[in-house]
Amino acid sequence: MFRLLLGLGLLLPTAIPFFGANEPFFKASNWHFGLAAAMFGFMGLSAGLLPRVGNFVWFRWSQLFLDTVFATALILSSQGPVSPFFPLYFLNIVAAAWLLSSSAAVLMAALDATAYGAVLWLVGPDALAEVLGSAVPIYVWVAFQVLAFFLVGILSGLLASKLRWTAEALAQQQVVQAELVARHEQVMDELPAGVLIIDSEGVIRSENPFAKSLLGGLIGQPVG
Repeated sequence: MFRLLLGLGLLLPTAIPFFGANEPFFKASNWHFGLAAAMFGFMGLSAGLLPRVGNFVWFRWSQLFLDTVFATALILSSQGPVSPFFPLYFLNIVAAAWLLSSSAAVLMAALDATAYGAVLWLVGPDALAEVLGSAVPIYVWVAFQVLAFFLVGILSGLLASKLRWTAEALAQQQVVQAELVARHEQVMDELPAGVLIIDSEGVIRSENPFAKSLLGGLIGQPVG
């Protein structure tokens, strides 16, 4: 899904010239189209490999790393540090928390922060100062963005850990419940007495073999 959004974000600027629009943060439409084509080709390759290596950690890391590369290329070609596609980094961090672990989300936040630093270095501080003006100092803007990376990484990691813990606890509870049901059925089958289970409406819902041998099949019939 993350890569699909990236691809659509790349295809959008290539389609704008056909509608007579000329947004200032869209540049090099042909380059956008080539990168989008490469991205969708990579999506097809990843989908083909998913059934075989989808559960391997190295495969998931490679997907996240390449998504960071694609996002950085898109951000660098639009408005650099203030690109409208900057939130795509956050989606990648959340994906790391979901696909790997909470620590992986923090590592991905560090990787995306490094990529963001590379964008700043390539674009240059003067370009960022020109966009921001005198309202916000450059170091405040950069510090805020880096802090946002790690906050998203920590929060998404904690949430993913909580979800995994809940899923594991629910699975364990289901196993215990299945064992209790199996033991209950075994005891009922071996009990040398007739037992009928009746619901609140007075309808027989279950009977053990001894009761069936004495009374016949009574499941679904009302009492009395």
